[in-house]
Amino acid sequence: MTVANYLGRLCFAVRLLALALLLLPTVSAVAAEPEPWPRSAEAPLVPDPTVTWGRLENGLRYAIIPNGTPPGRVSLRLLIEAGSLMERDDQRGLAHFLEHMAFKGSENVPPGEFVRYLQRQGLSFGADTNARTGFDSTVYQLELPGNGGELVDSGLMILSEVAGRLTFPPDGIESERGVILSEKRLRDTPGARSANALLAFTLAGTLYPERNPIGTDEVIRNATQADFQRFYRDFYTPERSVVVVAGDVAPDQVVPVIERHFASLVQPEAPAAPPELGTLTATGTDALHFVDPGLPTVIQLMHAQPPLPPADTLERVDQRLVQATAQLMLSRRLQNLGLTPGAPFSQAGAWTTDMKPVAQISAVTLQTTEADWEKALAAGEQELRRALTFGFSQGEMDEAVAILRSEFRNRAASAATMSSERRAEALISTAEEGGIYTSEAADLELLERTVAALNPAKLQDSLKAAWGDGSARIMLSGPFPLENGRQQILDAYERSRAVPVEPPAATASVAFAYGEFGQPSGVVEDSRIEDLDIRSIRFGNGVRLDMKPTKLRADTIEVALRFGQGSFSMPAHQPGLDLLASQAFVAGGLGQHDASELTRIFADKEVGVDLTVAETSFVMTGTTTRADLADQLRLMAAFVTDPGYRPDSLERFRRRLPDIYRAMDASPAGLLRGPVERFLHGGDPRFGMPDQADAAERTLDELRAWLTPALRRGPMQVVLVGDIEPEAAVRLVDETFGALPERGEGAELAIPSVRMPEPGPEPVRFTHHGTAEQAMSAVYWPTADGRDLRLKAGLDLLGDILQDRLLDTVREQAGASYSPEVYSDMSITLPDFGYLAALLDVRAEDALQYDAATVAAASGLREGIEADELRRALEPRLAQSDAARQSNQWWAYAVILAMHQFPERLEAARTDRANLQSWDTASLQELAKTYLAPEQALRVLIMPATPD
Repeated sequence: MTVANYLGRLCFAVRLLALALLLLPTVSAVAAEPEPWPRSAEAPLVPDPTVTWGRLENGLRYAIIPNGTPPGRVSLRLLIEAGSLMERDDQRGLAHFLEHMAFKGSENVPPGEFVRYLQRQGLSFGADTNARTGFDSTVYQLELPGNGGELVDSGLMILSEVAGRLTFPPDGIESERGVILSEKRLRDTPGARSANALLAFTLAGTLYPERNPIGTDEVIRNATQADFQRFYRDFYTPERSVVVVAGDVAPDQVVPVIERHFASLVQPEAPAAPPELGTLTATGTDALHFVDPGLPTVIQLMHAQPPLPPADTLERVDQRLVQATAQLMLSRRLQNLGLTPGAPFSQAGAWTTDMKPVAQISAVTLQTTEADWEKALAAGEQELRRALTFGFSQGEMDEAVAILRSEFRNRAASAATMSSERRAEALISTAEEGGIYTSEAADLELLERTVAALNPAKLQDSLKAAWGDGSARIMLSGPFPLENGRQQILDAYERSRAVPVEPPAATASVAFAYGEFGQPSGVVEDSRIEDLDIRSIRFGNGVRLDMKPTKLRADTIEVALRFGQGSFSMPAHQPGLDLLASQAFVAGGLGQHDASELTRIFADKEVGVDLTVAETSFVMTGTTTRADLADQLRLMAAFVTDPGYRPDSLERFRRRLPDIYRAMDASPAGLLRGPVERFLHGGDPRFGMPDQADAAERTLDELRAWLTPALRRGPMQVVLVGDIEPEAAVRLVDETFGALPERGEGAELAIPSVRMPEPGPEPVRFTHHGTAEQAMSAVYWPTADGRDLRLKAGLDLLGDILQDRLLDTVREQAGASYSPEVYSDMSITLPDFGYLAALLDVRAEDALQYDAATVAAASGLREGIEADELRRALEPRLAQSDAARQSNQWWAYAVILAMHQFPERLEAARTDRANLQSWDTASLQELAKTYLAPEQALRVLIMPATPD
């Protein structure tokens, strides 16, 4: 992958600022003349030699990369270098609509057969068969469950149909209009509205604000077959097409297949020229206040200037690496400032992205509150000005270089087992950028080349270049109004600029204070589960270690720590304590180090800790490398022995709560994980989200009292899965968790008795405060718990078949819902509790109608199931089962974690394929008769709140 492509994905802004990155997606220009394929460059910036590159006589390009992870699977991509920016004013939304029509029939695949054909080959709709439309590109993807010649041939045939043989049947256009309008309705979220406002504010004068890929209602409702044919003829041309094949294949066998399917496509003699994209007029200082009730309060300072050219020379790669390093240092300053007590913002970062060919946007983003937005604006402006004025210290540079070097080294070390899906996406991104696809080893060499000549002055110059004259456009988005908001923001900005800034204070390096945890207790039991290659160890203090060495991802280890009794042990009079634990425990740091210090101590390490509160346990998780495993274990052990419980973590939690609940209330889907989930569990406060007022009352003293017994004395299990050296891992765990005080068996956990409510004659209604057109129909049929593994497999298949029927009737025929979803949820912890759920996003006025349609469709399964329906459900499920075994995460969290409490997890790993294959149409019909009777359906409608 190219260095530039990688840097575009690197989290040098805080991970929680992903929204900001999504607001301004990176896109690239379409070249007027064909470029060499692949582009040549000077060493070490040379194309990855493991890729087979080619161009057909008609101009279509291809790239094939053999890749054995996962074995026996292949990822296919078709890139069309055309998106919404290619549309005329009367075509807005046509590029995205056309992407949908790619699955509606072609010269050699009848309408309605695209998806069904792929399902029979083991591809699930959505996960394995998908597409996306952006500003200047459209990408089609197929994840093949095998690598047989016939399957690869079929996949490439399908993509060639998309590239040049679509037919756009009028009845297909008509049925898809409703689907597109449903998608448009579903995407009308606070975040999307804010993103559109941001585009208009930062890219005024260009086509970007006018070319949202979803399009306009007028075009969606009125586009004709001729409109599609014209856009298709103009922009789906061989010279704009790139085919990518990544997987367990031999290139010399794939090249003839590409030639056979794609060589006959004809490049027009006079292809259509892309439209003029306009000239940026949004320059100079200005402000925008954007109000939406579902938004968090966010301040963004932005500066636009001409974009950098593609990273296709050593000089340009160096320029981008220096820029990324400078942004990383500024981000870390802001993040550390946000972790200090009393900080006016909770999350922050700095980033730069290209909107080629019109602008490069540099930004500082801060998440704050209504009460603190002015202080947050001042903090962001002054910290940016401090960096522009005084630059960075040698220590800051060394830390940033260590972070980047660690990231690049880890990628190089794990390159041999990078998944084919990631390889395919990286190749597509490189083609979109017009860069050079380089190997991970070459990327590391390029980084070291840049670092060798790096100094703080060069980094300061790069930041100055990104911000030009230092003027900023400020956007304040949030749920609250301001009288004359634009002027208030500008006044606050000018007041901040009048405050002198001082050089940054020096930060002393700190050593990790936790190295010894006591005397290792030694191994007292050592056994193996031979058929699953799992080794199970018990130390003298009672801590268990369960590990599975794999080579699925080179130099990558999943680490999990399971302890205590989870949400089922939460005091009934303290609802929301589980939410506080997940949000504030790790954020509170350690007794000897606050969260900011920890980020500096482990800046160059692949370590981290998250805490999840499960029903019957607490789980700490992290992903690390062989070299960093010792530090990962020491960090987790430190959180067990000396958590910080700092007041500022509680303060940040309480400040974030309004944003969490506003977001939940802003859409029907948000309510599913809140009040609807609690309702399904009989109102038990341990399920779903607590009331906001209850969550706000929780304290650190309550959290400490709840967690301390589990941390100090309760049963504890360590799980290691991945590229581990077993004996070294045993020693490291013994030195950390094996050295803790003796663990008890723990009190017997009281499992709650939970029952779903009885269905009534009318749907149960909930209300949201999002868009007035958005509604959701949710139907739940009670089933059973997850102990019967064959029954679990049968209900999974039954759900897939019901989803397929709803996709056909409600989506494809009626166009009433964009994404019908059906799934089976069978508890492994609650006896006799489980349900099959069917969810439809619909217009509010149609909700009752399609609620009844869902019940009728489920009842139809009791009348009979066709063999082809079963095949189209079974083959993707079998493929998913095979794929799961190639995932360290699946082994760690779905199989090994909690295997002592729930041995069904081990049995499921052994028998899931056989259980799936044991069902036929007759037995599934009987299953439907048992569970899907209309009178058993619990119906829920999530409707928009009535305006006051």
